[in-house]
Amino acid sequence: MHQQLIERTPAWSTPLLDHLCDRDRHLFQHYGQGLTTTLPETHIHHAVERHAATRPDTVAAEHLGDTITYGELDRQANRLAAHLADLGVRPGDNVAVFVRRGIPMLVAILAALKAGAAYVPQDVGLAPPT
Repeated sequence: MHQQLIERTPAWSTPLLDHLCDRDRHLFQHYGQGLTTTLPETHIHHAVERHAATRPDTVAAEHLGDTITYGELDRQANRLAAHLADLGVRPGDNVAVFVRRGIPMLVAILAALKAGAAYVPQDVGLAPPT
């Protein structure tokens, strides 16, 4: 009986969604219901590497008028990942990222991932003195 009730009660019929118009309720109901796609990479930095190899001159990111291509993004992230490794960062470590939002933040995040570490975004205003 409980299984039948669960199957008949749409997930989107929660009071939290009562404020939505019919169109938005329909979009919510069908979001994520498309075809399943298998991706060749399981990590985002591998996807960036693939794009850098196949389309190095394609713009990877844009922020406030600044742009970076996949090729340059991958090169900068590789350089920083190598530097992190030289500093002793190892897979499984955490890397604090004290960078304002923008392309340098993207480079830092990818570099941490390439080093096998997790990135921990921090408020740039709390950065330790250099």
